[in-house]
This record gives sequence, C-alpha cells and structure tokens, in this order.
Amino acid sequence: MPFIFCPQARPPVTPSAVSQHLRILRESGLVEREPSGRLVLYTTTELGERLL
Repeated sequence: MPFIFCPQARPPVTPSAVSQHLRILRESGLVEREPSGRLVLYTTTELGERLL
C-alpha cells in the first residue's frame, strides 16, 4: 500500500521527526526506500503489510 506525500500539505510533525520515524521503520524491516529523482519513495514491505 503506497503512501503519497504531498509537499504542499503541512504535516502535524516536523520533517526531522518524519525522517526519524521512517529510519526506525526501515531499520525494523517494515518499509523500503527507493530514490526517485530528488525524492525518496517509501513503501511497506511484506512484513509491514502483514502487521497492518
């Protein structure tokens, strides 16, 4: 299940907090990252899907 980030929207947390959370999720094997130009796309792994 892909997550779409809209850069114009203001998330309720800081960008650094989002980055820290994504790092923990990636290190835990729950999401994967894929560079796409200047962006980085995150998707859930099979393990992440099973835990949702």
